[in-house]
Amino acid sequence: MAKPKLILVHGMGQHTPASFKKEFNDACKEAFNLYSGFTNKSAEDYVELVPVGYNDIFDEQREAMAKRSKPVLDRLNQLPGMGDDLGKIAKEITSIEKMIDDEEFFKTHWLDVIFYRFTTLGENVRIRVGKAIAEAIATVNGGSSQVHVLGHSLGTAVVHDTLAKLYDDQYVLEDTDNLGVVTHKLGSLHLVANTSRVLESFVNVDRSVVKPGQGGCTAKYIEYRHKLDPITWPRSFDPTDNGTWISNDSWFFKRYQLIQPTSVTNEHGNTHNIKHYVFNPLVHQELFKKVFGITMTDEQIQEGHENYVDKTLGGVADNLKTSIDKLKSKNLENVKGVIEAMKALKAFIEKLGGQYED
Repeated sequence: MAKPKLILVHGMGQHTPASFKKEFNDACKEAFNLYSGFTNKSAEDYVELVPVGYNDIFDEQREAMAKRSKPVLDRLNQLPGMGDDLGKIAKEITSIEKMIDDEEFFKTHWLDVIFYRFTTLGENVRIRVGKAIAEAIATVNGGSSQVHVLGHSLGTAVVHDTLAKLYDDQYVLEDTDNLGVVTHKLGSLHLVANTSRVLESFVNVDRSVVKPGQGGCTAKYIEYRHKLDPITWPRSFDPTDNGTWISNDSWFFKRYQLIQPTSVTNEHGNTHNIKHYVFNPLVHQELFKKVFGITMTDEQIQEGHENYVDKTLGGVADNLKTSIDKLKSKNLENVKGVIEAMKALKAFIEKLGGQYED
């Protein structure tokens, strides 16, 4: 039987398609090992992984802008296609640049946000991801319901924006034909550490075609936001069952789900890392069921949770909560809030001897 396809889109930081695929697959292997009946299984036993990278789109400009010999605005102004648009976001960029005192962090993470959200390079990213999704749908055996998409961190914004253009004929993604919400509906969409609302630009998240059910581009829409991942706090997407975003039927049949883990298993408290998310049964059991086609028994589900609990680190979770609680009193409703949250998490991880990795 032909395997379904899972499009993987990474977040901030230094990733390649191969490295993110390995990171996701390694996380799935660790998750499988929580279950005696799935020991040593791999994600690729069940699904074809299709990673899509975009770091190379940013790399040329990243190197040119890495040394802050003059303000980032002056350097951004040299990018093709910026023009008058730059003036609209000048104040926000200037205020955020003053917050970044770590040169490497500025180069590998903050510039990713700037390039995607505030420059025309973001459209190049969306074009690449859109082509990959369209190709997967055109080549999968079983139709678009056998295609699933997962984005992590900044990748959730990339995925949302790409789908918003790909499935809405009022937008164009270069020479990629638009897809139909009926004829090309995705099997499921997974937004891990969702930042799509705080980084929204041309269309609001709650008004786009990226939603489950009738009129939407996907059959299932699942958000995963760890309660101790502060990067997901700014302008979080919290739709309500009022019939405006999706139908009451879609709510009733759980076509939209918000999964909010609380446990910590990373010894350095990196709750934002993709491997930390996927290892949690609340996350991987959804992926196993909706993407991999695995139906676990109640006994297997219980076994996985019990083995997972043995690996949780309550002390790290408590210390992290204390460390980031002060963020809740701050205004985190914009990109500046994302950077502030990222800095707080990074500082905690490094205090415990770890290294921040998206």
